Amino acid sequence: MANFTPKQIAFIKTKFEEADTDKNGSLTLDELTTLLNTLAGGPSREFSARISLAQFDNNKDGRLTFDEFLEFAPTVANWELEF
Repeated sequence: MANFTPKQIAFIKTKFEEADTDKNGSLTLDELTTLLNTLAGGPSREFSARISLAQFDNNKDGRLTFDEFLEFAPTVANWELEF
Protein backbone atom coordinates (compact mmCIF):
# COMPACT_ATOMS: atom_id res chain seq x y z
CA MET A 1 0.00 0.00 0.00
CA ALA A 2 1.16 3.52 -0.73
CA ASN A 3 2.36 5.70 2.10
CA PHE A 4 -0.47 8.20 2.27
CA THR A 5 -0.65 10.93 4.87
CA PRO A 6 -3.71 10.99 7.15
CA LYS A 7 -4.97 14.00 5.20
CA GLN A 8 -4.66 12.12 1.90
CA ILE A 9 -6.43 9.08 3.33
CA ALA A 10 -9.29 11.29 4.52
CA PHE A 11 -9.56 12.84 1.05
CA ILE A 12 -9.46 9.45 -0.69
CA LYS A 13 -12.08 8.15 1.74
CA THR A 14 -14.32 11.07 0.79
CA LYS A 15 -13.97 10.23 -2.91
CA PHE A 16 -14.61 6.55 -2.16
CA GLU A 17 -17.76 7.37 -0.18
CA GLU A 18 -19.02 9.69 -2.94
CA ALA A 19 -18.55 6.89 -5.49
CA ASP A 20 -20.25 4.31 -3.23
CA THR A 21 -23.75 5.34 -4.29
CA ASP A 22 -25.50 2.39 -2.64
CA LYS A 23 -23.61 3.13 0.61
CA ASN A 24 -22.69 -0.50 1.29
CA GLY A 25 -19.00 0.15 1.94
CA SER A 26 -17.65 -1.17 -1.36
CA LEU A 27 -17.51 -0.18 -5.02
CA THR A 28 -19.19 -2.18 -7.78
CA LEU A 29 -17.96 -2.21 -11.36
CA ASP A 30 -20.46 0.54 -12.24
CA GLU A 31 -19.46 2.70 -9.27
CA LEU A 32 -15.75 2.23 -10.02
CA THR A 33 -16.30 3.04 -13.70
CA THR A 34 -18.11 6.26 -12.76
CA LEU A 35 -15.31 7.22 -10.39
CA LEU A 36 -12.64 6.56 -13.02
CA ASN A 37 -14.59 8.64 -15.55
CA THR A 38 -14.69 11.47 -13.00
CA LEU A 39 -10.99 11.27 -12.15
CA ALA A 40 -9.66 10.67 -15.66
CA GLY A 41 -12.33 12.27 -17.80
CA GLY A 42 -12.95 11.20 -21.34
CA PRO A 43 -14.75 8.10 -22.57
CA SER A 44 -16.02 5.28 -20.39
CA ARG A 45 -13.36 3.61 -18.30
CA GLU A 46 -15.26 0.35 -17.87
CA PHE A 47 -12.41 -1.72 -19.32
CA SER A 48 -9.95 -0.10 -16.89
CA ALA A 49 -12.39 -0.69 -14.04
CA ARG A 50 -12.68 -4.39 -14.96
CA ILE A 51 -8.90 -4.78 -14.99
CA SER A 52 -8.60 -2.92 -11.69
CA LEU A 53 -11.23 -5.10 -10.05
CA ALA A 54 -9.41 -8.22 -11.23
CA GLN A 55 -6.11 -6.91 -9.87
CA PHE A 56 -7.13 -5.28 -6.58
CA ASP A 57 -10.21 -7.24 -5.46
CA ASN A 58 -8.24 -9.37 -3.01
CA ASN A 59 -11.21 -11.35 -1.70
CA LYS A 60 -12.61 -11.83 -5.24
CA ASP A 61 -16.15 -10.70 -4.37
CA GLY A 62 -16.45 -8.44 -7.42
CA ARG A 63 -16.24 -5.23 -5.37
CA LEU A 64 -13.52 -3.01 -3.92
CA THR A 65 -13.59 -2.35 -0.20
CA PHE A 66 -11.92 0.83 1.04
CA ASP A 67 -8.75 -1.08 1.99
CA GLU A 68 -8.60 -2.60 -1.50
CA PHE A 69 -9.31 0.84 -2.96
CA LEU A 70 -6.36 2.30 -1.03
CA GLU A 71 -4.10 -0.22 -2.78
CA PHE A 72 -5.63 0.80 -6.10
CA ALA A 73 -5.62 4.57 -5.48
CA PRO A 74 -1.97 5.29 -6.47
CA THR A 75 -2.61 3.79 -9.91
CA VAL A 76 -5.43 6.16 -10.84
CA ALA A 77 -4.44 9.58 -9.57
CA ASN A 78 -1.65 11.59 -8.06
CA TRP A 79 -3.39 12.38 -4.79
CA GLU A 80 -0.70 14.96 -3.99
CA LEU A 81 -2.29 17.19 -6.63
CA GLU A 82 -5.55 17.27 -4.71
CA PHE A 83 -4.14 19.39 -1.87
